[in-house]
Amino acid sequence: MSTPSHDDNDFDFDKLERELNAAVIADEQYNRENDAKFRAVHQRVATYEEFKDIVAASHLKPLDKGDKINSHFKQPWNMLASQGKTDTLTNSTPLTQSKELRIPETSLVFIREWRHVHKTVTERYDFLLAIGATRLVDIFRGEIGFGLLGDFLLVLLNGTESDSSQVVEILEQLSTTNRFSLTVQFLSKTEKDECRKLLAKLKADNADSVDILDKIEKLKVIYEVKE
Repeated sequence: MSTPSHDDNDFDFDKLERELNAAVIADEQYNRENDAKFRAVHQRVATYEEFKDIVAASHLKPLDKGDKINSHFKQPWNMLASQGKTDTLTNSTPLTQSKELRIPETSLVFIREWRHVHKTVTERYDFLLAIGATRLVDIFRGEIGFGLLGDFLLVLLNGTESDSSQVVEILEQLSTTNRFSLTVQFLSKTEKDECRKLLAKLKADNADSVDILDKIEKLKVIYEVKE
């Protein structure tokens, strides 16, 4: 009598596939978190809690270009000027009628708000203008990480002419953050194109302002924009 062959039907391929997928996901998570640890050490974070937050946020991804679809801005605003240094803005705009707008003090808090609270382009645009250039540069003084610069460029491209001077100021202040030139070099081709479009739009919006036009020309150099 011949020995029974090992039939493929006796093998649980579904289980093998699940185990393989789990192993791949675990490996990706390990590499992602390991990279985040090195980044946190490089940034010389002040506390262990901040270190843990960076590692915990390692899975976050930059804004998807598709998020800009159907976005429209009717009433951009900047409540920071009227609210002074208040850390929470409430009941002042359509955005804050449904949620509180908290002004973050650290990059990790900003990232949590950016990813989990302000998810649409409109909300993110309002969020940036509410924080303002001065506080943004304080938040990201150490470095603009996690692909956020590309997010910022995409969001600011959707602004209105009335806010253009504030947008220019934000771009100026962000360029003073640590390792900014390196951050620019890591922009994707699409993000660089968005930056070119943004500066061209700002130039058109401020055609009568010699001062702002001069700032935009300097920003072209800083952001490595080529015509």
